[in-house]
Formats: sequence, structure tokens, C-alpha cells
Amino acid sequence: MRKLMILTASTAALALSACAQEDTSGAETETEMQAQEAEMEADQLEEAADEAPTEAGEEMLDEQADAMEDKADVLEEQADEEEGALAQ
Repeated sequence: MRKLMILTASTAALALSACAQEDTSGAETETEMQAQEAEMEADQLEEAADEAPTEAGEEMLDEQADAMEDKADVLEEQADEEEGALAQ
């Protein structure tokens, strides 16, 4: 069971690395780019959770996805503040 959870986490890590290579060229600031990357990582974690072979693995990946979504929200707020400061 533990090996299965490790395999699931490894699969998610591979998906995250692929996700990190996606285009974030529309970002106006570094923080906005980080927020977009965090959102993509959260999406990948949610997909991995949906495909997890065990309930424990699914719960673990769901928790990681939730944490990544929270991080993305915080980064988006910071990016909005930075953009507002740049506009002035």
C-alpha cells in the first residue's frame, strides 16, 4: 500500500514537472506567473487524485491540491497588488 502511494506521488511529481513547462507568457509579473504555475500544479494534482488507485492516495493528493490552490490564491492577490502599484 505504501509503495502504491509512493508511486502515485511520483506520478503526480512527473505531471507537475510537465505542467511547469507549460506557457505562462501572459503573466505581467513574476508573482502572476507563479500563481499561474501553482494553479496548473493544483489541476495536475486533482487529476492525479482522480486516478489514484487507493482512497488514501486520493485523499493525500486532494489535500496537496487544496494547499496548492490556496497558494495560488495568495499569489494572485499579491500579483493584483503589484499590478495596481505598477499602474500608478
